Amino acid sequence: MGTKCSRPRDEPGEKGGSANGPVPVSLHIYDVGTSGRGQTLNWLLSPLGVGAFHCGVEVYDWEWSFSDIAGAGAKRPGTTGVFCCRPRGCEGHSYSQSLDMGSTATSEVEVLRLISLLEKQWPVSQYDILKNNCCHFSNELCQRLRVGGVP
Repeated sequence: MGTKCSRPRDEPGEKGGSANGPVPVSLHIYDVGTSGRGQTLNWLLSPLGVGAFHCGVEVYDWEWSFSDIAGAGAKRPGTTGVFCCRPRGCEGHSYSQSLDMGSTATSEVEVLRLISLLEKQWPVSQYDILKNNCCHFSNELCQRLRVGGVP
């Protein structure tokens, strides 16, 4: 994960959206970490309906999420906690499953504008593991894409 998206900011296509029909939105869920301990912990906690998860929202072939990104400049005012990665490929976590959230009529250009706005509204300094995390960000992004909240 980095403080900036590794997605090339070339001209987005106009695929999907209102001109060409809706595009799918998926919620990708990860066990925290890569050692296997997160998976074991989630297996043990699942009967209680809780766990330690990371999640991100895929739209237009990119997955967007929020984190307390590590690094020297991460806590500087104005540094965003929003980042993107290839779908189901979030560094530092173990992919577990995906949920179909439905489809959005939001165009790719509009999604990128929305992400730009969310980058300002979700600074890394506001990350809180319980009150303002990747799950809260994913919920807001899904709602703004008009596919409902995350389960």
